[in-house]
Amino acid sequence: MKFAVPRDSRVSGKPDIAAIALIAGVLSWLLLAPPSAGQAEPLLAMSFDGQAVILSELEPGGEAVLYWVSRYSDGLLPRTVRTAERGLFDDDKDGRIRVDLERPVPPKFLAVAVELSSGGGLRYGVLTPEGSPAREVALPATSLLEGPGNRLDGLEEKRSYIELFLARAGRDSSAPGFWTLTVGDGTLSDQSPPSDGLVRTIVSDMEPVGASPPAPLEYEKGDLLVLVAPEEMQYHVGRIER
Repeated sequence: MKFAVPRDSRVSGKPDIAAIALIAGVLSWLLLAPPSAGQAEPLLAMSFDGQAVILSELEPGGEAVLYWVSRYSDGLLPRTVRTAERGLFDDDKDGRIRVDLERPVPPKFLAVAVELSSGGGLRYGVLTPEGSPAREVALPATSLLEGPGNRLDGLEEKRSYIELFLARAGRDSSAPGFWTLTVGDGTLSDQSPPSDGLVRTIVSDMEPVGASPPAPLEYEKGDLLVLVAPEEMQYHVGRIER
């Protein structure tokens, strides 16, 4: 992985060559890493049961969030449906949660679940049907952007349309949270110039799901970030490491 100064149109002036060389040589500037890097993390078990998604091996009585995106034909036109749910509780404490999708699962389907455990962890799982074209792709560390005050508060991706979600475990007195954002090139949520083939987002623009608090002002170490490109059925799951 290459390291570089994060790009951000909000910061003007020429880059400091010495600073770039220093940053390129310091491993502590690793910003976003796959959760599988280093020691393997326990994954959240997920499966299909007809038109439902089953989350299993949960912490008894725990809570989870679920995001899914599906593409199917509605007449002659393809249609994309996205859903994010929080407040999925294992009420009977059997370690399982069933979520009814209310329609047959199409081949182009991708679901991501995150467990918000009482222990402050963030186990996640990814589920696709057999034969699905969905695939995981890399997200360069330079996709994350610094704003004023050296806050890591933005993300830039060379795509025309993405779905983002951010999960944060509870820390100290803060409650866990789950936030989502839909961004299209040139839309109100896109901070880059219109029709430039890029989408640029700010963390604070994300929308809370369920009882989550308002979106944070910046990414924090340990946050779980998921990016989905529904039209290409591509996704990335990464943990903020800075």
